[in-house]
Amino acid sequence: MVIFLDEIDFKILKILDKNCRISNSKIANELNLTNRTVSSRISHMLQRKIIEYFSIEINTNILGYRHYIGRLKRNIDKNVNLVLFSTKFKEIQEIYRIWEQLDGSFTFSFYSKSPENLEQILEKIQNMGMNIINYNETRIHLSSDIPFSKLDWEIIAYLYYNSRVPQKEISLNLKVSDKTILRRLKRLKTMKLIQFVPVINFERISGYVSGVISIVPNINSKKLYLKLKNSKDIKYWRNTGSVSPSIVLFTYGKNLTEIYNMNSVIKNQPEVKKCSLTFIVNNWGNSKFIYNEISKKIREFEKN
Repeated sequence: MVIFLDEIDFKILKILDKNCRISNSKIANELNLTNRTVSSRISHMLQRKIIEYFSIEINTNILGYRHYIGRLKRNIDKNVNLVLFSTKFKEIQEIYRIWEQLDGSFTFSFYSKSPENLEQILEKIQNMGMNIINYNETRIHLSSDIPFSKLDWEIIAYLYYNSRVPQKEISLNLKVSDKTILRRLKRLKTMKLIQFVPVINFERISGYVSGVISIVPNINSKKLYLKLKNSKDIKYWRNTGSVSPSIVLFTYGKNLTEIYNMNSVIKNQPEVKKCSLTFIVNNWGNSKFIYNEISKKIREFEKN
């Protein structure tokens, strides 16, 4: 089934990406829409699996894991069966997600608990007939030096696959008061301990092309980001950061040419040292790994 999104859908995604617990009424007010329109569009994206689910992000350092993003290409000397590769790739529990790109390369997101574990993961991938182009540890903006209580971890686990659930539902299921849940959610958000985000299935988005532009700036990345944010020529619904590249924009356009033009606009900025463009055509996910680690944290409290 071909599923089309329009400019309004991407604007809703951009707002949800900052905090997906935001109410429909606040989204409606910001975009000058009715509550019914916002609700209908979010429901449509969920039903069609464009939004796979609403989740959370935490600083995985508190779980003992560092997060990396890397690039892969098939070894031309080896005949790699992509169906078999995807199956084997998913068997590596530390792999969080992999995106297949238009040029035949892959971007993958993974976790590692030690330098030895990192080497083991990379060796497994190379043994599958893949060449690792590069990998970088991501820049994490969420705090990891503030301790979580058992209730904090229980809330995080409950929200992991649906972070838009009503506060009352959380309190009923965890058997604590509404006020307690309100305080805990406010603490988690205001202290930037977690972020509420939608998980997007890129290849189900039709009508627009999704491109990922990775940017290394000559100047402070925040200054460049603010400049790109105010540019009428750049359309994106998510931005993130890593140690290198410093800025990653998930852009969208009506065709490949429009995305290429955005890339050219960015590349020609005097503040940009270099940038690269890829197009996502497929992705696989493994969300259970971090959820299982969160569950381990809860069991540790129960043992004590």
